[in-house]
Amino acid sequence: MRNGQFHTRCFFLAVFAIFMLLSLVNLAADDEPPKKTLLPPKSPRAAAYVLGRLSNQELIEAPRGEFVYVALLERKGLEKRYRVEALDGLAKVRNTDTLTELVKGIQELDLKGEESESVLRDLASLLLQNKTADLAAKRADLEKLAGESQLPLTRQLGYAALITADASADKSFPFRSSATPAFAPRFIRKSSRSCTKPIPP
Repeated sequence: MRNGQFHTRCFFLAVFAIFMLLSLVNLAADDEPPKKTLLPPKSPRAAAYVLGRLSNQELIEAPRGEFVYVALLERKGLEKRYRVEALDGLAKVRNTDTLTELVKGIQELDLKGEESESVLRDLASLLLQNKTADLAAKRADLEKLAGESQLPLTRQLGYAALITADASADKSFPFRSSATPAFAPRFIRKSSRSCTKPIPP
């Protein structure tokens, strides 16, 4: 009889212990903040608004897609690797190439005005790292950057890319005045070191 009571008591104690353990697990789960589920709108403008409200870290952790790649390319304060990832992603999604997407991104940032200059400087190094032949194939687009962009910085970047594409300043000389070389940043001076007619200080 006593053995039966002992086993019954042990059984109820075990059930009680399991109940308490499950209660603690549920309380811990309730204390955890709910994870955000990001579903960007299908409209580019609406998606840009939604993604623009995310912190840099939240954007980095967002599920990848075309609009997220655009945001990663244009967002201030991100590491270079995220911009490279964005270019690769956009090229795959749009069935183009990274240089095409880079030039397009620079054009779009130029339209946003001076607030985009810090990102433009980041993209400058990516543009000028391309092979001469690849830049030469985009000469028409680079001429537009150098001659038609609204920001002096973007025109300077286009001018520097033309010099790099030609390995000379001769062909790009007509764009010299619009690019305002007197105020050219360091990346232009670096690109002109190998040219036959370098930009004077």
